[in-house]
Amino acid sequence: MVVANFARAVALLNSLLPKGDEKTLKPPIEEQLIAFKLKKKSLTGSLVLRLPKRGRTFPDDTDACGHQIGMALFQMYDDGEEYPVVFRNRT
Repeated sequence: MVVANFARAVALLNSLLPKGDEKTLKPPIEEQLIAFKLKKKSLTGSLVLRLPKRGRTFPDDTDACGHQIGMALFQMYDDGEEYPVVFRNRT
């Protein structure tokens, strides 16, 4: 599963973290709760990564916001479906 706007969702969650000398987390707003559920579903769902196959191309998909960037490499498999073989992100 590739999650559209995943970097934006994670940025919403990162904004909850304490800054500087703050000791407590801020209470989440509705948009942040939705982002958390999206991230949880994508990380706890069924395994989606496939092993890469030699000789096949690697189309990519990127997603970025002001705070993060993410990417995925895909390959076409014998069943005609494109599956991710690599995910990367950076905050």
